Amino acid sequence: MKRPVIVAFSATGSWSVRYELITSRAGGRRVRVLLAGSEHDPLRPALFQRAAWSPDARRLAFTVESGKLAGFARDVYVIGAGGKGMRRLTSDHRSFHPVWSPDGRRIFYARRPQGRSEAVTEADARRLLSASIWSMRADGSDQRPVTRQVIGRHDLPESFAPDGATLAFTRENLVDGGDEQAEPSSAESWLMRPDGSRARRLVERSTAPSFSPDGRTIAFASDRDENGDLYSGDRRYFASELYVMDADGTNRRRLTRTHDLNERAPSWLPAGTRIAYQRGEALGNAEGAVVMQANADGSCARALLADPELDTWYAAPAWRPAPARTGNAALRC
Repeated sequence: MKRPVIVAFSATGSWSVRYELITSRAGGRRVRVLLAGSEHDPLRPALFQRAAWSPDARRLAFTVESGKLAGFARDVYVIGAGGKGMRRLTSDHRSFHPVWSPDGRRIFYARRPQGRSEAVTEADARRLLSASIWSMRADGSDQRPVTRQVIGRHDLPESFAPDGATLAFTRENLVDGGDEQAEPSSAESWLMRPDGSRARRLVERSTAPSFSPDGRTIAFASDRDENGDLYSGDRRYFASELYVMDADGTNRRRLTRTHDLNERAPSWLPAGTRIAYQRGEALGNAEGAVVMQANADGSCARALLADPELDTWYAAPAWRPAPARTGNAALRC
């Protein structure tokens, strides 16, 4: 019987970290490693970057890091769902975070501006953290910009409405942050047409808008309730919770209530009955992560991929789009 499958990112180790792109059953079993590497390998899955299934569930588009400069030398690759046939689609070392269009013809992705690949000045840092949205054919050809490149602005494609007429994306205006007090998120959830026209903001202080399979609802993460705070390096920020809203941005409802835990990256089960998501918690000045799943109303939340000791982190889940014959029911508490 065909059951739901999820793809996720994992990281293991303390001194020499191993990064993996993996698939798993909905119960967290039968893990298959699609690609693995460490900082010493020429290629490795990019840290905490979500992979995107093709609509026919035969391939995955994902982000690969190369070289020792983690986080900056990135390109988009595709790989077969069984882990074979890996192919590079971009070669600029500035492309990441791919999303397939529902018809499977194009891949939308984020791209940083040209320039040096390390930050020496504050201006360099703002440029390296900036990104605009591009699209290309599924074979990597016909690469073209969708949103305008603005230094200090970070656009990420997130999900398409089922009819392909609308793309949800995250837009963040970069601001300086210190460790004295947590600052509200400057990220916002937006909608636009695939050609970049008719862009409009849906909700402030939010990230990762994800259309439900029927297109009526959007799940997203937000720090709007300021339910605890976390540190990452020298940055202090409010913890996010999961929410849903109607596709027009109205009727917002909170799904999780977890003080000092950080929910993000929601992904819908194709049946629409459950949402998988990443949950982070403070681990020194970093954030350890597990993958959770809950019913569409936020009930019955439970771990899907998790290491109780947080020696291995699991993040950035994405459900396989192909319909399953079993395993679609809501979770029982």
